Amino acid sequence: MNAKTSYFSGSAQLPKNCLSHVSVDCIILGYHDKQMKILCTEIKGMPRPKLPGGFVEKKENVDDAAYRVLEERTGLKGVFLKQFKTYGNANRTAEQTANMKHLLKKQNVNAAAMNWILDRFISVAYYALTEFSKVTLKDNFIDGESRWYDIHNMPPLIIDHEDMVRDALKILRLQIHNEPIGYNLLPSKFTLPELQALYEAILDKKLDQRNFTKKLMSLNIIKKLNEKKHIGGHRSPTLYKFNKRNYDKALKDGVALAL
Repeated sequence: MNAKTSYFSGSAQLPKNCLSHVSVDCIILGYHDKQMKILCTEIKGMPRPKLPGGFVEKKENVDDAAYRVLEERTGLKGVFLKQFKTYGNANRTAEQTANMKHLLKKQNVNAAAMNWILDRFISVAYYALTEFSKVTLKDNFIDGESRWYDIHNMPPLIIDHEDMVRDALKILRLQIHNEPIGYNLLPSKFTLPELQALYEAILDKKLDQRNFTKKLMSLNIIKKLNEKKHIGGHRSPTLYKFNKRNYDKALKDGVALAL
């Protein structure tokens, strides 16, 4: 299909193996070089972008659907992904439905044939954390271009997707005290300032360096290496890496990191 052609010009149908009223939406948060970004995708012919998402297959677990959507959009597997809320207000899709009907009429498309995208549906929301420089963005038959936006400079989004982003960030910032963060977001070897910069980017605030290091080391999820990172001049900070076994245990059992 030509990139400039709306998918409404064809007979786009919801696959028969999908539930028409249950979807997943992923708040995919990316981190790289002290920057936090969020992934958004266009809907061809619509004025506002949306979060990556898709309908749940009839024989598919909802969590598996979220992992599938994540892999389809980013090509990544094994990324930290967590369900945080379900969105099901009765009028949540009213504005989108009105805009969609107008677009269908403008393009002389039979709205009855597109009822799967016009009806009300419930969305189960997840947030994911990834290193955005490693992501290869992909599109599907509905979505147009996907791109990363600075978390502080997002465009207006459809339906209640802006609420999803705000809720995801709020919950992530609360959970960061109880779950280890960083395994998918940092190089395999990193410095303590690099790890602190990650936490500061997520929390959107500065942390006391001495206090941060002391609390993090007490969790025993990182280990010091006999290696230095040479960054010019006389600056050669020590490198660390995650203790994967302890990290996974902390992810499962929880941690207590009051930052």
